[in-house]
Parts: sequence; C-alpha cells; structure tokens
Amino acid sequence: SGPGGACKPRAKAGETCAPPAIPVHVPCVSGLTCVVNGDKATCAVRAKVGSACTSSAQCAAIDLACTGGTCKLLPKKGEACPAPDPKAFVYLTCLMPSVCTDSKCADPPAIGQPCPSFMCAKGAECDSKTMTCKGKPGKGEVCTGSCQTGLTCKLDNKGKGTCETPSCGAP
Repeated sequence: SGPGGACKPRAKAGETCAPPAIPVHVPCVSGLTCVVNGDKATCAVRAKVGSACTSSAQCAAIDLACTGGTCKLLPKKGEACPAPDPKAFVYLTCLMPSVCTDSKCADPPAIGQPCPSFMCAKGAECDSKTMTCKGKPGKGEVCTGSCQTGLTCKLDNKGKGTCETPSCGAP
C-alpha cells in the first residue's frame, strides 16, 4: 500500500523500489529483489551462483555475495572478506558462523567484544545499544527474546520478558 493507505502496484524489473526497512516500502514483484546501489534502488532478478550481479542483495541465497560482478559463495574462516554494508542491507559477508573482522573471516566475537555484524559466539548475544556481545540472561532475568540454554523468554501482558523454565509443551 502507498501513502494514506492507497494500494500501489509492485515494482517490476528495472523500476525503482524501496527495501522493507525504508518507511515508504515499495516491494518488487515476486521473483525480484530490491537492490540498493548508492542512493538508487531498483528491482532485479535474484542471481544464483555464477550469475552476474551488481549487489550482494541481488544474490539469491544467504550464503552468497556479489564478488567481482558474480554471485559467489561467501568466504570461509581465514579467508579475506568485505566489510558488512548496512546501507545496502548486507550484513553477512562470511559463511556462518564466521564474521568479517579486519577484512578476514574469523570466529564470532565473545562476551565483551564489539559485534558490528550483530553476531556473537555461542552463548552470547549482541546488545544493540552498546553493540557489544553480552552473556544471555539467566533464570528470572529480563530478556528481549533469548535466554541461557534450557530457558525461554516469557513475555507478560505489557511486553516485558523474563527468562523462565519452559512449561510443559513449550518449545
């Protein structure tokens, strides 16, 4: 829908679009993706491994990136990598669970280390306010979605979360 709730058609290949994070979202028709290139965003065909591309957002799978104009598998731990580009909605630049640190894929950051790609080592989570990895909350502690292993984040009717032992039948 457009401004004021009016319906607008989805953008076709080559037409201007706006990714979901933009306040005035203009989606592409099915099978296309919104590719941001500088200050311009256009709908393009999702590219597969070996296909031509102009942006990593155009590559069809989460483990692909546009490298040298071609969609290729993301680099593995120990290999060179490009920095994440949040403006182009590209956050993953290494095969998971590795993250790009100082232009090289490495283990995700541990508790107390910066988390610019929002990823942390197992058992930790990225605090979006400080952009630092912190330990997951324990039983009875406030949570925003995840807790230590064996606990679940239960929200009350005001949206406040607390880590608790899951009740029967809960995941």
